[in-house]
Amino acid sequence: MDDIRGRWVGRRWVSTCLAGYSPAVPWSETVVLAWRPNLAFFERRSDFLRELEKAHTLAAFRWREDSIDIRLGARETLTVTPRGAVFGLVGVSARREVAAAVAGLTLRLLRPEAVILDQVLVQELVPVDIAYAEARRFSAMRLLRDLMPGVVYTDWSVLLDGVSSDFGAPFQVEFGVVNDDEVPSRLARLAGHMHGPDAVPDDVWADENLPACALFADWRWLPRRSVGAEDSEAELVSLWDKLVGEAGRITLSLSEELVGVREDLEGGVL
Repeated sequence: MDDIRGRWVGRRWVSTCLAGYSPAVPWSETVVLAWRPNLAFFERRSDFLRELEKAHTLAAFRWREDSIDIRLGARETLTVTPRGAVFGLVGVSARREVAAAVAGLTLRLLRPEAVILDQVLVQELVPVDIAYAEARRFSAMRLLRDLMPGVVYTDWSVLLDGVSSDFGAPFQVEFGVVNDDEVPSRLARLAGHMHGPDAVPDDVWADENLPACALFADWRWLPRRSVGAEDSEAELVSLWDKLVGEAGRITLSLSEELVGVREDLEGGVL
C-alpha cells in the first residue's frame, strides 16, 4: 500500500505508517544456520569461547558433549553444534548487531563448509487502539464476511503457507488478535501452531511493556540459501535483514487492513 514505509534503526528494521499506525517491531528473532558436519568444531570450540570473551560477548555458557549453549548478553543467545548454529534475540531491546557480529566470528573461527541460511523466525506485535473484544469481532468480520455471512465472530487466527514473490522464499505465518494476557504464551510458542528450535519461557516477558491489544504475527521463513565463503557475514546479515523487513512490512499491512481503518468501525461501514 502507498502509505506503508519502513526504516532501519541500527540493524533492526522498524516498519512505520504515515497514517499514524503503530510500528511492527520484532519481539523475537531466531536465525538457524546449517552446515556440513564439522569435526573441527571439537578442536576449535575452546578458542571460539576465548574469542567471544575477548570481544566481551560471552556472558555465560554451558558446555555439552556435542554443543555449546552461549548467552551473549541479557537478550541474545547462541547454540553451536558440529552441524550448525542457532542465534536467538528475545525482546524489543535485543541487540541484533551483537548477534550479527558473533555470526561473522562464528563463520571465521569455525570455518564450516556448505553453510546454509536454513530458517529465520520472527515474532511481531502491532499495538491496536481498540478494545480487545471489539478488535477480534471487527477484524474477523473484515476477514471472513464474504465467506461466512450471518455469523457472529468471537475469535480467530490464521495459519498460512506461502512463497514470497520478492525473495522466492517459502514461509509459514500464524497471525491473529491478542491481548496482554495471551502475549507471553504466544511469544513462548506455548499457544498456537508455531514451534521454534527452542521455545522461550513465558516469564522472560514479565518485564516487557506488553500492549493491551495487538495484532500478533509469528513468521517462519525457510530460505535454505547458501552463504558464500567470501563475504559470508555481509551476505548472511543482508538476507536476515531482508526477511525480517519483509515480515514487518506485511504484518503492518495486515494490521492496517484488519483493524486499522477506524472510519469503518466508527461509521459501521464494513
